[in-house]
Amino acid sequence: MALKIDISKAYDRIEWNFLIEVLQSMGLSHIWQNLIFNCISIVSFSVLLNGSPYQKFYPQRGIRQGDPLSPYLFILYAEVFSGLLNKAQA
Repeated sequence: MALKIDISKAYDRIEWNFLIEVLQSMGLSHIWQNLIFNCISIVSFSVLLNGSPYQKFYPQRGIRQGDPLSPYLFILYAEVFSGLLNKAQA
């Protein structure tokens, strides 16, 4: 059996609550969990409309590409997914 997984836009689909649960299960202290959560959730976006910024909006999930922390968080997320696939296969 072969499995093809499309992970395009994968950084945009990461749920913050699940990521925090993964960090908890790894035994990270609450201080580190809060620091990481603040790093990923403090983001805001604004759209230019006719050359001027429109009101800000805040995402509810996802991690930013280009952030030095993002690849490591994605690896943790992918590791859990890999474990679920291995469990399903067994």
